[in-house]
Amino acid sequence: MKISKEWTAILENVEKFGKPGSVFYRGHRVALWPLHSSLYRNKRARANESQMYHDFQIRAGKLIERGRTSWEILAEMQHHGIPTRLLDLSGSFGVALFFALWKTKGKRASDACIWMVDPYKLNKRSYQDDVIPTVGVHPSIPDYYESFLQEKAEWKHDLPVAMLAPWAHPRILAQRGVFLIQGNSNEAMDKLVGDCMQKVVIPKGVHEEARNYLLRAGIDPYSLFADLDGLADWIQENYC
Repeated sequence: MKISKEWTAILENVEKFGKPGSVFYRGHRVALWPLHSSLYRNKRARANESQMYHDFQIRAGKLIERGRTSWEILAEMQHHGIPTRLLDLSGSFGVALFFALWKTKGKRASDACIWMVDPYKLNKRSYQDDVIPTVGVHPSIPDYYESFLQEKAEWKHDLPVAMLAPWAHPRILAQRGVFLIQGNSNEAMDKLVGDCMQKVVIPKGVHEEARNYLLRAGIDPYSLFADLDGLADWIQENYC
């Protein structure tokens, strides 16, 4: 099958940005969307950040394991669609490409994009250290509650910080999940960090070629959502 020059150029840009395993990726169905966490896209939610956390923690009861750190609880909130200051990314370009194209087939698709992040360069600038800490494990990352919710919050970073989280949930594992923590600035993350990030536009004219790339790589809803919902999405995508 002939590969277009446009798709080849996209793959070359991805290759030039960084070596596999050293880049975070995020897919957007609309290339014009800024990089904001869901909390910063919702003014009412941001005003209620503390209350949402407390209500989730109290009301979830036995639905979440005892001993979870506040960061792990926050990641669970994020997983279930509650606005948080976490921005989901992946260590896999293919996973990000999937989400950039997900549920756009047969619709009036827009140009999509992949955001690429150099997490080491970003943290050197925002966090003054070129390591990627694992929350709940790395001693330099304070507790989420202490960092953002208590009266004298300790989080001092305006820029986003790249972080790892334990892959405790099967979906996070399947999607090679990583995160950015949105800091104190109201600006979109892509406006703050310059050459730490790069956007690669996926024009709608190459979407079908990009889907074929995912098909060959075995990346589909069932591989990334390894449950009945993922299977149902896969069946609808292929037969409906």
